[in-house]
Amino acid sequence: MAAFQSYRDLFLTGWSTEGIWTRAVTVYKTWENDAAPRAVNGTAFNAALAVPQQMVDKFRMINGKAINEAGSNYNENSFTATAKAGYYVAGTSNMYVNREPRFYNTITFNGATLPFVAKTGQTYVQFWPTGNSGNANGSETKFPRTGYLVRKHTNPARNLSNDNGNVARPAMYIRLAELYLNYAEALNEAQPGHPDILIYLNKIRSRGGIPDLGPGLSQAEMRKQIQTERCIEMAYEGCRFFDIRRWKIANAPEGKQGGDFTGMNVLDGNSLSDPAFYVKTRTSTRVWDNKYYIFPIPQSELNKNFVMVQAPGY
Repeated sequence: MAAFQSYRDLFLTGWSTEGIWTRAVTVYKTWENDAAPRAVNGTAFNAALAVPQQMVDKFRMINGKAINEAGSNYNENSFTATAKAGYYVAGTSNMYVNREPRFYNTITFNGATLPFVAKTGQTYVQFWPTGNSGNANGSETKFPRTGYLVRKHTNPARNLSNDNGNVARPAMYIRLAELYLNYAEALNEAQPGHPDILIYLNKIRSRGGIPDLGPGLSQAEMRKQIQTERCIEMAYEGCRFFDIRRWKIANAPEGKQGGDFTGMNVLDGNSLSDPAFYVKTRTSTRVWDNKYYIFPIPQSELNKNFVMVQAPGY
């Protein structure tokens, strides 16, 4: 619970201690509307902040292991009989149980405790068609096509029906954890095995509520650990788009940018524990071209200098 609260509160009040470059004027109220399921009076088109299954699967288990790693105890074919107050209710898919604390602060899933102040009589998120935040048999547009919404940057005390409890707070363009990650990444490339790599990477893991990494990883193994940690810690903070391009991993499974993306089958299922909802279903198909690693030069700039050459592929 301490790790869960620490990460949640970082985006409410943590800017005063961890913000390096902040902006006072923000659009968090608009973000929160987009992140709000209908069960909390969400009014915006929630598809704008729908999360693909590929991102959901990045989050580790509470024991620090990836979901496909031996000993992770990940299970997506059964349902929990035990609720966890503040996290999820009984009957929730076990694929969301025993995940790391940052998962519960970043993703709203079927069975999750409602973000914000709920409507009367509502206690948890229901994304199946006739649920409190589903597509209402095709007549409702305010639902996530993937069966997930972003939860990060939201204030649980806010009541969207009357705007009570709103917390006006600065946005962190750069925060302390990013500097730790930058330092660990640069040091791993320049001086593999340097003890500071683990020191600063484990500061983030420890605050995130998962065990420290031990010594002995190769440079390549540590690089993957740093990249995964950055994906999870900095999720939905505007970093991932640029990280994938500078690492040039858009064609690798860990950085997948093209092909089919999936989510839950939000058009099927009749209850929280109905297996029909949890069938992974294609929700979009994206196209990636390696020329996207570099932005094109605007034609207006090319017109100023006829010797200038357009970026490759454009």
